[in-house]
Amino acid sequence: MALSALLLTSLLSFFPRTTSSFLPARECPILGPAYDRDFDLLPTEAFQAAKSSFSSKIESLFESGELNRTHSVFAIDVYSTYTNESIFNYFYTGSALKEGFPSGTMDDETVWRVGSVSKLFTLYAILAHATRGVFEQPVTVFLPELKRGSSPEDKPLRWIDWDQITIGALAAQQAGAGGMQFLKIMRDSKRPTAPPFSTALYADGGWGALGRVLERMTGLSYNDAIQQVLSKPLGLDHTSSYKPNGTEVNGMIVPDAISWGWDNQVTAPSGGIYSNCRDVRRMGLSILHSTLLDTTTTNWWMKPHSHTASLTFSVGAPWEIYRLTLPVSSNSTRYRISDQYTKGGGNDGYGTIAALSPDHGLGYTVFVGGPGSGSERWSLLEATGGTFVPAAELAGRENARKLFAGTYVDKISKKGTNMTITVDPDHPGLGIESLFLEGVDSLGSLSVGTAALPSENVTVRLYPAGLEEDLGDGKVKKKYRAIPQSLPADSRSKAEGGKKFFDVECQSWFSVGFSGALDEFVFTRVDGKVVEVRSVGAKAGMKRFGE
Repeated sequence: MALSALLLTSLLSFFPRTTSSFLPARECPILGPAYDRDFDLLPTEAFQAAKSSFSSKIESLFESGELNRTHSVFAIDVYSTYTNESIFNYFYTGSALKEGFPSGTMDDETVWRVGSVSKLFTLYAILAHATRGVFEQPVTVFLPELKRGSSPEDKPLRWIDWDQITIGALAAQQAGAGGMQFLKIMRDSKRPTAPPFSTALYADGGWGALGRVLERMTGLSYNDAIQQVLSKPLGLDHTSSYKPNGTEVNGMIVPDAISWGWDNQVTAPSGGIYSNCRDVRRMGLSILHSTLLDTTTTNWWMKPHSHTASLTFSVGAPWEIYRLTLPVSSNSTRYRISDQYTKGGGNDGYGTIAALSPDHGLGYTVFVGGPGSGSERWSLLEATGGTFVPAAELAGRENARKLFAGTYVDKISKKGTNMTITVDPDHPGLGIESLFLEGVDSLGSLSVGTAALPSENVTVRLYPAGLEEDLGDGKVKKKYRAIPQSLPADSRSKAEGGKKFFDVECQSWFSVGFSGALDEFVFTRVDGKVVEVRSVGAKAGMKRFGE
C-alpha cells in the first residue's frame, strides 16, 4: 500500500470527521477484533509503511510547536503479543536535556517517573493477589480506621460513608471522594464530591487508600508488595516506588524537576512508581496474555465502569478508555469502533502514557521529559496511536486476505456444499459471499432470531469469537460468528452522522448465538495456514479449494 494512503488512513482514524464524509460501517459488527490477531505485524506492508512515516510525524510536531525541539526528551515503544517483544521504538533527546542521563545514553531500560500509571501497577497487584471478588468488598474491611462512629454530626453532605465505598468504587474513580488527602484526614475532613457509583471523578486520594489495602492484604510495604506480586513473576527489574541508586544510573533525570527522588510512600500507589519501556512492555504483555489473571478476569477488568460526558471516552479501573473510529479499509469513509485501554500519568517534569489495543494484540508506551511534558505526552500519544493502531487494523485485513479469503468445498460427505469467503473494501471482518449446503443457496438461512432473512440484500460477515482450541503439533481451531444483516442499514443516530434520535439499527449483539450453532463457523489452522472451515450448524467441513 502506498505510504500516502496509510498516512491518510492514520489521520482519518484519530481526527474529527464531518458527518457527510465519515459514517459507521453499513454492517453492524460485534464489539471486538474484526480480524485474527495471531500473526506477525512486522513484515506487513501496512506496518512497514507506518514505521517509515513516523519520523515525519514527529518532525511535524516540532515544526508546529507541539513538541519542543531543544527541551523535550522522549521514548516510544510499540509491542505485539505475537512476537512478545518490541516491534518499534523511537528515542529523542533535545540538546538542552542531554545532561539528564547520568549513564550518558537512553535505551529500553532507561528509568522514568511514570506518574499516575502507578495506579495501573497498584490495581493490577490487587487483582493478581486477591482476584476480582475483592472489588465488591467495602474498603473498611481492610481499613477499619476509615469507619465513623454513629454521631449526630454525621451528615451525607459533610462526611463520606466509607462503609459504602467498595474497593471497586475506588479503583474505578467512583467513590465520590475527589482529590488527594489521607487516612484520618480522609475520614474526618474529606468532603464527598458525589454519591458513590454516580459518576467518574478523578481521585488520587482513593488510590492512596488502595495502596494501604494492598499492604494489608499482603502484609508487606507497598513497594515490597509490588516487587512480590508483579516484579518477581514478570521480571520487572527496574520498577520500584523508590528512585534507582547509583551515580551513573540509567535514568532520565529532568533538570530542576522536583519529582525525581520525591519518594512519598503514602502517595506512591497513586503516582510514585519509577519504571522503563521494558518493564511497562512486560506488564502490558502479561495483561494481554492473561499471565497473572485468568482470561475471564482480564476480560472483566478491561471494560468501562463509567461513562463521561464525551461519547468517545469512558473510565475503567483505572483505565482511560478511548473509543476510536477506525476506517474499515484503506481510505474508507466507513468506520468501526475499537477501544483503546490507556493510563496516563504525570509528575513534575515527566509525562507517561501506557496503552493497550486488545483488538490488535498491540501495546504502546510513551515516556516524555522536560518542561512541556504535561501536554507533549498527548501529542505523542496521538502520533503513536494514530500511526500504529490504524496500521494494525490494515495489517489484519492484509493477513486475512492471504489467510482466509477463498472458496472452501466439502468433497467428502455433503456434495454441493461450499462457501466463498472474501475481504472487501468498505466492509469490516470476513464476508461470506456465498454459502451452498448440498446445492441449496443457504446464505439467507443464517437467521436473525428465528426469522430467515431474504436472500436478496443480505450481507453476512464473520468476526472472531475469541474462543480457540489448541490441539498441539501446530493445529489450532478458532471459532468465528456470522452476523447476518439486511441492507441498507443506514438509519443511524445523529451522533453517528444519521438522522435518528436513537440508534436501533446496530443491535447485532442481540442475535449472536440466538439460534444455537447456526451462526457458528470454526476455522482449522495447521502451522498458521487455514486448511478447513466448518459450518457447525450444518455439520459440514469444507477444505480450501485447489489444495
